[in-house]
Amino acid sequence: MYKPSNRLAKAAIATGHDPEDHEGCKALASVLSQVGDKWTILVVGVLSLGSSRFNALQRAVPGISHRMLTHTLRGLERDGLVKRTSFAEIPPRVEYELTLLGRSLTTPLAQLAGWASANQSSIESSRLEFDTLHRAAPLSGSIDLSVAGEGSGDRDGIQDRLGVEPTT
Repeated sequence: MYKPSNRLAKAAIATGHDPEDHEGCKALASVLSQVGDKWTILVVGVLSLGSSRFNALQRAVPGISHRMLTHTLRGLERDGLVKRTSFAEIPPRVEYELTLLGRSLTTPLAQLAGWASANQSSIESSRLEFDTLHRAAPLSGSIDLSVAGEGSGDRDGIQDRLGVEPTT
C-alpha cells in the first residue's frame, strides 16, 4: 500500500483532504481538470457578463473552434455550471448562462486571472531563462532521431529545432 511522506500527508490534511482517500482525490482531480481548463476559464469569463448565444460566445473567445466550444459547453452543463435554454422560435434560438454554481466560480477565477496578470512578466522571464539554459546545455548521451523520417533532411530539420548538431 502506498504511504505518503509526512510532508504530503500534512499538505493534504492542511487543505482538508484525507491523504488515504484515493477516490476523493480522483473526484477532486476530475473537477479541477474541468474548471481549470483554458477554454472553461475563458467561456466562464464571457458568460460572467451575462447570457450568450453560441456564435456570440465563439466570437468572444479567441481561437476556440466550434467543436471545442461545443465540448466545453456540454461539460459545463453536465457539471451544473452552465444552463442551456432552447427557445421554440423560428429560427431556433439557444442561449447559455451561468448557474448559481457557475457564478460562484467567477470569484476564484478572477483571483487566478489577477495573480496571472500580476506575475506574468516574472513567469515570462523565468521561462526565457530556463529555455536559454536548456537550449545551450549539451545533451548527455545520444538520441536516435532516425525515427523522424527516412531522409536525412527530416532528421536535420528535427535536429535544428532541438538545437542538436547533426551526426554523421
